[in-house]
Amino acid sequence: MIKIIKRCILNYDFLFFIVSNLYGLINGFKKVTINKNEVCIIEKNKKFILSYHTRVYAFDVIREFNYYTSSVEGIFKHNLYEYNFSKPGLHKIPNKNIDFYYTFLPEGIETNDIYLKYLDIKSGDYILDLGAYCGLSTYTFSKAVGDEGLVISVEPDIQNFNALEKNVKNFNLKNVNIINCAIWSEDTELEFINDGNMGSAVSTLIDRYSNKTKINAFSLDSIVSKFNLAKVNAIKMDIEGSEYKVFTNLSQFINVYKPKFIIEIHKNNSGVIDCKFFEKIFAENNYSFEIRKQSEKGIFPLIFAYPKVN
Repeated sequence: MIKIIKRCILNYDFLFFIVSNLYGLINGFKKVTINKNEVCIIEKNKKFILSYHTRVYAFDVIREFNYYTSSVEGIFKHNLYEYNFSKPGLHKIPNKNIDFYYTFLPEGIETNDIYLKYLDIKSGDYILDLGAYCGLSTYTFSKAVGDEGLVISVEPDIQNFNALEKNVKNFNLKNVNIINCAIWSEDTELEFINDGNMGSAVSTLIDRYSNKTKINAFSLDSIVSKFNLAKVNAIKMDIEGSEYKVFTNLSQFINVYKPKFIIEIHKNNSGVIDCKFFEKIFAENNYSFEIRKQSEKGIFPLIFAYPKVN
């Protein structure tokens, strides 16, 4: 029933307009306007623009407005700071003096700062960036590990992967290898929803039915073998619900490599964010475990886990 209601809201402009504006009022008096090409979310002197076909993300932007608008610099137009994500393009990253290519939403600067703080990345470290999106975390990790380190970045969505590849080339990140695949508990082929956005996922994990394609999926053991990695110091994982499947077959990998983990936890197939599932697995493998929010109103928590010192 909930899925049907969601589809009705997204498929009928009048319903979407009413519901999104009500949600905007609840979340800080934001105004939402729509036309056939764009959805605009306005609060005070800021306007965030989405393409109409990515309007499913409007509610995330309404709820996390400050999170997204603080992640890129706005362009001042008509007495408003405009954040235009109606199409792929370059956006300036605050405090980094770089222009970064995004598909349809920015990655959170707050979240990237959390990655660096908790993973405590050092020069020479080997990092797996699983669910790299357009590559801001990849860029951040690349600078942190230096010339002697290595970043393996995995992104399944082909539009996001192309943006990741573009950013890696633009910034000449020679210590980064990228691969267009999904991460799973085993090597297989999966049906995947290519949204060209942060929410792209295995089709069984989300309630969207467009842009389906087949994609190769690999276990972490296969990724390590493919790149002949002698060590894995840290793993960032943001794979839209696939983390539950990956962790059903990960204990041997954990015991061999003992990496630090930071994981964005999504809903499982029952619609529940089940942090206890991961806490149990990490406890069985002698890991310490912490949970923290990645933003003020963020739905999906971050789990940080690291080997206990004996």
